[in-house]
Amino acid sequence: TRGEGDAFPSPTTCSSYSLLSTLHGDSLPPPITTATTPLKATFTSDNSVRRQGFLAFFSPPSSPPTVTGCQNGAPLTAYAGSITDGSGASNYPNDANCQWVIAPEGASSVTLKFTSLVTEGGWDIVKVDTCPDAECASPLSTQRLSGYYSSPPTVTSSTGFMRVTFTSDGSVRREGFDAVYTGGSVLECEDGGLVHEQAMGIISDGDGRYSNFDYCEWHLAPAGAWSVRLEFVEFHTEENYDFLDIEQCADGTPERRGLLGGERRREGHFVG
Repeated sequence: TRGEGDAFPSPTTCSSYSLLSTLHGDSLPPPITTATTPLKATFTSDNSVRRQGFLAFFSPPSSPPTVTGCQNGAPLTAYAGSITDGSGASNYPNDANCQWVIAPEGASSVTLKFTSLVTEGGWDIVKVDTCPDAECASPLSTQRLSGYYSSPPTVTSSTGFMRVTFTSDGSVRREGFDAVYTGGSVLECEDGGLVHEQAMGIISDGDGRYSNFDYCEWHLAPAGAWSVRLEFVEFHTEENYDFLDIEQCADGTPERRGLLGGERRREGHFVG
């Protein structure tokens, strides 16, 4: 139990880390939750095979990002999350009409990253509007997406507001789309000690296949949280050669480091 005198760990002064898991391969790892902040993620690659890399949400364990299927409802105000046409493993229905307004609270920009996008070319459309506000009565710009994308696009709104609309006609049906969004930018490959304290967000090695001899490092400490949850959306690295190490801060006494829900995660190894 934490008393009034307990302070949150200081991520800028963490001097030692303990390894929780080393990830590699093609299987999607289960969510990882630290017992302390910050979470440190380090990605390294060798000089040969390059793969698509990884994409993951970070958040406090108590409020992980949610997935929102086909809707025409209230704006999505969480700082990060996922949207999808909702068809799952099936094809989307004919005459679909779905709309999402993405308005992360406090964000001055929004990034939408498609992880898959397959529609009937020219007929079934995903439309992404940059909006001046959550009403989006007069979009500032519009991008129309249709067809098969082997490298799905990333779309950014510089205003902090975005509207996504998906419509299908009455005939051919395809797999549809999945996308993740975040206020600000996806945190791509970094090399340094910058600590990210936003409530939640997304980390990634970057678009396309990662480079040889990559070294990327992220320090994640959502403000006000005692621990960090990392949830993977995609994971593809060269097994046994290109690694993502997940560590937690080991500074302080066990009492001050605390254990979320009374459990300590053991140092682990995940092989895809």
